[in-house]
Amino acid sequence: MPRFEGGDEPEIGGRAPFPGDAFWNGLEKSARAVGLGSPRTLFRIRQARARWEERRSAQANLERGVGYTHKACPGCGRLVERGSGRCPYCDASVRWAPGPGLARSLGLSVPHGSVAMTIVGMNIILFAVSTLASARSLEGGMGANLMRTLFQPDLRSLYNMGALSPLAVFSGEVWRLWTYQFLHGGALHIFFNLFALFSLGPTSEDVYGPSKTAVLYWVTGTLAGVASLAVKILMSGRIALVPLTVGASGAIFGLIGLLIGHATRRGGAHGAYLRSFLVRWAIYGIVMGFLIGADNAAHVGGLAAGLALGFIVPEGESPRRAGAIAWRLAAVGVLLLTVGGFVAAVFAPHA
Repeated sequence: MPRFEGGDEPEIGGRAPFPGDAFWNGLEKSARAVGLGSPRTLFRIRQARARWEERRSAQANLERGVGYTHKACPGCGRLVERGSGRCPYCDASVRWAPGPGLARSLGLSVPHGSVAMTIVGMNIILFAVSTLASARSLEGGMGANLMRTLFQPDLRSLYNMGALSPLAVFSGEVWRLWTYQFLHGGALHIFFNLFALFSLGPTSEDVYGPSKTAVLYWVTGTLAGVASLAVKILMSGRIALVPLTVGASGAIFGLIGLLIGHATRRGGAHGAYLRSFLVRWAIYGIVMGFLIGADNAAHVGGLAAGLALGFIVPEGESPRRAGAIAWRLAAVGVLLLTVGGFVAAVFAPHA
C-alpha cells in the first residue's frame, strides 16, 4: 500500500490534500491520550490511513492522465501532441490515437474534425428536434412531457421526421430508406449507437479516408433499411402491420462488416486480431438485439452489405485524381440526399 512521509505527500489541485500526515499522527496521539491506544485500535487507524492514501494516489494518477497533453503514435510509438493529425516523425495518422488515462480506459479519443463527428452531430441535433417535437405534440405541455419523450419519443413525431415505414416507402417516400438512420427511439438508444460510432467511425476513416467513410456509412445504412423492410414484410405478410424503424445501428453494423472485410484482405497477425475482435463484436450485437427486441434484420443486412463492400472497395484515398474527386462528389451527393430527405419530410403528409 502506498505511504507518504513528511513532505513527500502529493498535492492534488495545487494544494496539500486532507487528511494528511498531521491528521493521522494527531489521531493516533489522541487515541493514546484518552486511553484508547491499544494495538488493535492503532492497527485500524493505520489501515484506514493506508486505504485513504491508496484512493488519493489513484485520484492523482487519474488527474495526470486526463490532463496529459500527448498521445502515442500507432506507427512509430513516439509521443506527439494530443491535437496532432499526423505524426511528425513517420507521417502516420494519429488523429484517433488514444491518449493515456481516462481516454484510453474508455476506448475513445477526442476527434479533431472528421466525418464521424459530423455524423454524430447530425444524430444529436435530430434527436433533440424529435424529443422537442414529441413533447410539444402530447397533451400537458412541453415542460411536463420533456423527460418522458427524452426516453420514449412519440411515434407520430418520428414518422413525420422520416422514420422507415413500408407503407410510406411504397407510396413514393423512398427517402425514408436513409433518413431513418439519423433518428432514434430514446436517450439510451442513441447513447449506445453513438458510443459504437465513436469507436468504429475513427477506425474506418483511418482505413478508407473521410469521403469513402461518409459514402460507405450511408450506403450500408440504406441497404440495412432495405433488408429490414423486406424481412419484416415477409414475416408479417401485411405491409400495414410492419412497425416503424429508426436508428443508426444498421449503418454501424455496416462499418463492422466493412472493417471485417478490410482485415481479411489485409491478413497478417494484425488483420487476424482485428477480424476476430470485430466478429465477436458483431455476434454480441446480434445476440443483444434478440434480447432487447432490436431490428436484427437491419443489423444483418448492414453487416452483409459492409462485408461485401469491404472486399471490393480499396483502402485509402484513391491514388488517381479522378478517383479522389469521384469519391468526394459521392460524399457531397449523399449529404444532399440526406438533407433533401429531411426537407421532403417537412412537406410530406403528416400522421
